[in-house]
Amino acid sequence: MYATIMTKDLKAKHMVTFIMLSSKGDERHVWDSCDPKQITEALEKFEDLLKRGFSAFLVGVDGVKSKMLKSGDFNKEDVRQAEEILFIQPIAGG
Repeated sequence: MYATIMTKDLKAKHMVTFIMLSSKGDERHVWDSCDPKQITEALEKFEDLLKRGFSAFLVGVDGVKSKMLKSGDFNKEDVRQAEEILFIQPIAGG
């Protein structure tokens, strides 16, 4: 089930949530996959988190399997239509 919303001006919105888990707790970034400006910002955040060592996972819903994502996956249809993408900070041994 996708989180698609119709606004009063009949523009579709599909809200995607990035959930970043780190030693500081969790942070959420919600963006509209129908808004070009928000898509650009989300792509930059996606690639930045991967460069910083975070692992990214598409959270599966409605029978869709969860899967690990890598750089370059952002523009794939299933990623842009996801409800949630989970980012996990690398764990350092000690």
